[in-house]
Amino acid sequence: SESQKQSTTQGFLAYYAPYILNDVGVYIPPTPFVAGLAMRRYRDEIAGFRLPPAGAKYSLAGARGVEVEITTGMQDVSNPYGLNALRQLPGYSQVDPDTGETYGPVFTWGARTRINPANAEQALYKFVNTRVIMNVIYGTLDGALDGQIFNIIDGRAVTFNQIRTLVSNILYTNFYIPGCLFGATANEAFDVIVDDRNNPASALENGLVNVQVFVVPVPTLERIEIDLLRVNIGGISDAKTYLNLN
Repeated sequence: SESQKQSTTQGFLAYYAPYILNDVGVYIPPTPFVAGLAMRRYRDEIAGFRLPPAGAKYSLAGARGVEVEITTGMQDVSNPYGLNALRQLPGYSQVDPDTGETYGPVFTWGARTRINPANAEQALYKFVNTRVIMNVIYGTLDGALDGQIFNIIDGRAVTFNQIRTLVSNILYTNFYIPGCLFGATANEAFDVIVDDRNNPASALENGLVNVQVFVVPVPTLERIEIDLLRVNIGGISDAKTYLNLN
């Protein structure tokens, strides 16, 4: 209930835990570590803002440990509620030869917002990168359309077509091609409506043109399930047929 107070039209609260042991031996809140990781990933990758600020590719810089160990079993329960676990994963940590202490690296192992899962509209924004992508699209289009303000609205759809072309080109070049939008084709990834259907005469008389932009942001890959099947010699085709995979 507390997290719902932190939701706005621009985003939702994202919760990370536990506290992080920094390089001077003090446990501190994880906010600066996560913010730093996000900026590194956004900067290092092409259109990096589309990517979740999480995963084994980037560890939290300067983090040596966590105050509370969150296990996989614990995360299976907490992740659907939007707790983004900060974890030291097996096989990555190192042991100090002098003290025997196990330390770093620490990874962000979650990328969810604290939405209300019972709310269908909020559920569309359950991933952090979805909210970031939507914010970047909105800001980009808002700035790009400044040049259209104080144009005229003609009766031959010229203005409508100019706006539609401008918005479509931005979505295609800046977002679809770099992989921010989901779809085998651009038509599956976005659509732009600006015509008589959403622009009644009363709105035009008041100098208002409405542009409806439909986009499908890429979802976050949270899990990979591996089905390892042992089959007899020469039996792969039969196994695939049995599983309806041919």
